[in-house]
Amino acid sequence: MSRGFMCVVLCFSIIFVMQFMPIGCNSDDDDDGRGAIEVGSSPQGAYVYLDGQGTGRHTPTTISEVAVGVHAIRLTMSGYQDYSGSVTVYEGETSSFFGELDPDDQPTPTNTPETPTPTPTVTPTGTPNEKPNLHAISIQTSGGHITSFTWENNGNAPVTQVFECMLYSNVEDPPYYCWGFNINPPVAPGVYTTPCNIALPAVTYQLCLIVDTADAIDESNDDWSDNVFCRDYP
Repeated sequence: MSRGFMCVVLCFSIIFVMQFMPIGCNSDDDDDGRGAIEVGSSPQGAYVYLDGQGTGRHTPTTISEVAVGVHAIRLTMSGYQDYSGSVTVYEGETSSFFGELDPDDQPTPTNTPETPTPTPTVTPTGTPNEKPNLHAISIQTSGGHITSFTWENNGNAPVTQVFECMLYSNVEDPPYYCWGFNINPPVAPGVYTTPCNIALPAVTYQLCLIVDTADAIDESNDDWSDNVFCRDYP
């Protein structure tokens, strides 16, 4: 058999096999398609949860880089009932989701702020080793704002160094927010009310006050829980 004949047979065999081979290839990227969700509500300003996780966004907003498929949306807003639903995301497209939030049947109670105490009341209860002791007492709110917070030095010695008071919302379930206040010495034993004006996010359900967050002050009470106060909101 001649070499030329063998070459012809080989070429026809290759062509025959290639007719049954798939053209192109599959990539794992096909499974990682992304799209976007445009979320709106009435009224506007509702907090957006995507698949049970807080997004840090309020309506109206657009969430990008969302995996292709069906996703759960929940909208929450103070004074309104939650709105839940689902939306399908397609690769390279922006899907829309809109929720009509109904007002709560029960009106949200308005908290009356406690009367500020401008002058400290000296009530030393410390131990004979002459140490201060910081104690978080309460947080006052009104009209969706933190108006003041109350704390005390219930030791039997003044605080002689700068320390911090920190206010938190939603420390147990993000998104949470934080505001800090430096308290300058000296701070004699007594009860103090620090005024402030903090607008609370609509998603707030819990408030906490922590006094001396760095725990740098040598206090008469070693129990750090004495430095923390938390309450439900509203």
